[in-house]
Amino acid sequence: MRALAWPVSQADALVHASALLLPAAGSAVLLPALDAAYQVSSAASGSTDFALLLAFLLSKRACLYASAGAAVAVSALRSRSAEPRTGARLKSLTAEIFGSEAAASLEALEGRDTVQVLDSLDESPALAQAVALPLILSLLLLGSFALLPNEDPGAATGAGSMLAEGADVLRAVASGIAPLSNAALCLVFCRAEAAALLSAATSTPDESEGASLATAEPRPEVAAAATAVAAVATAAAFGLPSAVAWPVQNVVSICIAISVSRLLALGRLLPIMLVLAALAAYDVVFAGGVASATMAQTVDPSAASTTAEAQSVMESVARSRLSGTWQPGLIQVRVGARLTDGLGLGDIVFPSLLAGWAARFDRRAGAALLPAVLGG
Repeated sequence: MRALAWPVSQADALVHASALLLPAAGSAVLLPALDAAYQVSSAASGSTDFALLLAFLLSKRACLYASAGAAVAVSALRSRSAEPRTGARLKSLTAEIFGSEAAASLEALEGRDTVQVLDSLDESPALAQAVALPLILSLLLLGSFALLPNEDPGAATGAGSMLAEGADVLRAVASGIAPLSNAALCLVFCRAEAAALLSAATSTPDESEGASLATAEPRPEVAAAATAVAAVATAAAFGLPSAVAWPVQNVVSICIAISVSRLLALGRLLPIMLVLAALAAYDVVFAGGVASATMAQTVDPSAASTTAEAQSVMESVARSRLSGTWQPGLIQVRVGARLTDGLGLGDIVFPSLLAGWAARFDRRAGAALLPAVLGG
């Protein structure tokens, strides 16, 4: 199995850790301090302190964009040695996450069908994958939207009532499975980043120089430490209140975004540009009320919601992730119990497609496109 080229050295590990942790830690310290200063100043003067309010508003956006930008940079560097074929990337990432022996055992257990699926992914044209990605995302988003709680279950009639009843059954099943599946997802992807970071941090100069010939399999003690770190982070993200745990939750979500970015590392620029153009259309449709109003009419033809009045599909799904048990998928900023701002993981994954291509181009051609792409 081909080695991951980054992180390799202890210096790489320092960059990796700083990019993952510093924006979250800085946000957790700076924003509550600014909010407290604003509250004290406004209370003392009896009027709004607009200077501190502006500083707080600008700082929270800066913290969000710093988190997203650092995550895009890490995603690009982590994917610069990605396999050019999708099936090979999936196999390599599976082996890295679960270990080569476990991945081989899983592949043997699932048999020839798995091999055929991987081969078909390898053989599918990059342009076909570029077309399929926005369609898959749309189906996943619409599926999540369809499983949202029905605010007026008695409104639907006829076929709409049958659809609503079916959605209620699926919603009940999903609500039981989702917490465990989300926790497992967070654990394995956090472990992948922790293992890569700890392997580089504990490497010797000789190991760093020979890393291009080494496998990506971490040493047993590194694997055990990475599992422990991932378990603690996942437990904190799910077990602590979001008012306290949101910086950890952000780091966990970023680990997921990095792995997804590495899996989607298309090898050619044209398909990547097509994906980004299609995703811009995806944002227009699902961030506006059009899709939401259409689905509301499907369930209840008598619904009077208009495009302007309907809450967007994307907003509805995002809001659902903020209620009940924490769900990965948002980079958020909280002050106390208040959610004040957020970004979806798409704001990391999609720019990472282009940034990752630039990192791979730089490695092949000895160019320096990545800084220009990250600079935007």
